[in-house]
Amino acid sequence: MNPKLKSGIKLVATAIVAIIIAVVITVYVVRDNQLIQCEANGSFKNTEAIAWASQAEADRKISNDPFQSKITREARRQAASEHKNTERDIRKTIPAPSNKSKGDIRGMNSIDRKNGCKEVYPAPIPFIE
Repeated sequence: MNPKLKSGIKLVATAIVAIIIAVVITVYVVRDNQLIQCEANGSFKNTEAIAWASQAEADRKISNDPFQSKITREARRQAASEHKNTERDIRKTIPAPSNKSKGDIRGMNSIDRKNGCKEVYPAPIPFIE
């Protein structure tokens, strides 16, 4: 075989392998960025849900205050219900691992959110984490 042809084939093969490795590295870097963003969003949403829950609790307490007018108490009951629904809706958007149900994620910790994000963004090559 011609030595120039042999070196040309090696060069093309090396370039193809280099491109494949670059693509795989890029895919994993993008996935890592998605995981980091997912975990950060999960933490933020959890904090936001806690704030909505505390607002609902405050509204609920005011709605039971006998010194408030009936209209104020009813408005606070309605607000408490809306805040509770908002909290529930926010919690449903937090990625949860498959062993936790979407509606019951109050006891989730950061490891659960991390595992939920890993299920949302699985590894491109399953045996390479």
